[in-house]
Amino acid sequence: EYGNPALMIMVAGGAAFDKSTTGTLSISIPAGALTISGKPNPEAIEYTWQVIEEKEYTWNVTPADGLTVKTLSEITLEFPDAETATLSEYFNNGWVSVKQGYSIIARADKVETVADSEHPAFRITLTETIEAKGDYTVEIFNGSFTLDGAQSSPAIRISYTVDPDCLGING
Repeated sequence: EYGNPALMIMVAGGAAFDKSTTGTLSISIPAGALTISGKPNPEAIEYTWQVIEEKEYTWNVTPADGLTVKTLSEITLEFPDAETATLSEYFNNGWVSVKQGYSIIARADKVETVADSEHPAFRITLTETIEAKGDYTVEIFNGSFTLDGAQSSPAIRISYTVDPDCLGING
C-alpha cells in the first residue's frame, strides 16, 4: 500500500558526537506521528544503534603479504585486534578478487570461518588455483567483514608472486 517509502534521519552535533562518544542512540516514533502519502504511519518505529569508538584494526594473512609462492589457491585472513568477526550480511564473492595488473583472474569461491583459531579468522578459497608465473594482488573490499559486531573491516590489498619453480615459500 505504501510502496517503498524511506525515512532519512540525520543526527548531528558538536563535541557530543566526536569519535570518542560511545553508548546507545535510540529513536522512537509513535504510530500515527508521520504521514506517508497522506496517511498516518500504521506502526511505531523503534530503532537503537550501538555507538562505538572507531578503532584501527590490523590483519594478518597466510601466506604472508609479499611472499613468493608455488601456487595460490587459498589464503587465511586473521583479525588479531578483534574479539569477534563475521562475514558481512551483504558480502558476495565478488568482494574478493585476484588481479594480475588490471585483469581479474579469480574471485572467492568460499569464505569459511576458521574454527578454534586464537583470533577471528577466515579461510578464503579461490575459484581457481593460480599457477602461472607472475605478480598478483588479492583485493578484499572494505566492509567484507563486521568486526566486534559493529565496525566494518578495512579494504585489504595483498601482493604475491607466483613462481611454479620456487621451492617451498620464499621471502
